[in-house]
Amino acid sequence: MAAGLGSAVEHALISLLALNGLRVSEATGANVEALGTERGHRTLSITRKGGKKAVIPLAPRTARAIDLAVGERCEGPIFTTAAGQRLDRHGAGRPTAGSVPIAAGPGGEQAGLPSAASGRLARDA
Repeated sequence: MAAGLGSAVEHALISLLALNGLRVSEATGANVEALGTERGHRTLSITRKGGKKAVIPLAPRTARAIDLAVGERCEGPIFTTAAGQRLDRHGAGRPTAGSVPIAAGPGGEQAGLPSAASGRLARDA
């Protein structure tokens, strides 16, 4: 993780969303116990939309980010709040102290995105 890009938890969450294509609810619902290895690849067991179970291979960068976020914990949610509770999909969008805002509003000008980059365009990119 490069300096100034946010916390290890934010980096891990963004990596799961961007590099592995998970939904926010799939990422925030994952537990440390769901991390594994199959055929030499790091994996994460998740519950997909509709309750379907899936095992996804993690991009190497994502696996490293998750390891940093989890630290020495062996159980519980991968993503937690400052109080130690599971981070929910609503809390995942809230900036934390010292984090870099992703977008200011509908146009995303604060993030340096062109004004045409609406929430949907940024999400689908």
